[in-house]
Amino acid sequence: MVSCVSGAVVTSLIISDELKVTVSYMFEDRSHLDTSTGVMTISGLLYEDSNSYTPEINNRRLSPVRLVVLSPVPAPSVNKSCDESKCDLICEGNTARATPVNYTWKSDDPRMHVSSGRQYTVYKSQINSLSSYEVSCEIQNPISKERSEPITISSDSFSSSGGGPNISMGVTVLVVFSTVTGIMTYSF
Repeated sequence: MVSCVSGAVVTSLIISDELKVTVSYMFEDRSHLDTSTGVMTISGLLYEDSNSYTPEINNRRLSPVRLVVLSPVPAPSVNKSCDESKCDLICEGNTARATPVNYTWKSDDPRMHVSSGRQYTVYKSQINSLSSYEVSCEIQNPISKERSEPITISSDSFSSSGGGPNISMGVTVLVVFSTVTGIMTYSF
């Protein structure tokens, strides 16, 4: 008799009697026992099957086996946020059921440093020597890998601080306007 125990729950019970194999409960219709080798194969694994299982053969418990079911990684996208000196790129993708994952940044320009990690920073000083280049991110786990669509980084990607009022420009306009108004008033 072969059983597989998760905690106090028997998840699979295989009784081999003259090559007749009966499987019950959790892995029913998804498992196969090779009676000549004793290898149990489970197909159609689900994320919910991830657990620690303790095989037991003829009432003898063996070492626990950790089953980890991974989902394939999603196709990532790149989120870009730039200011006047740098662009921060973040590799986005729902990897909740695909972990552990590795992130790698790829570039079409061999002079650009290829990096790992979820975030990658491109500095304007790097771009000044290039007209533009494409960058993409790749997510990989032990069973799959996907690459984002490339995005283009150029000197136009770096914006000035913008957003708020430009005080120096406002003061300049006010001084010029006051001077012109004063000259016009003085002349008449």
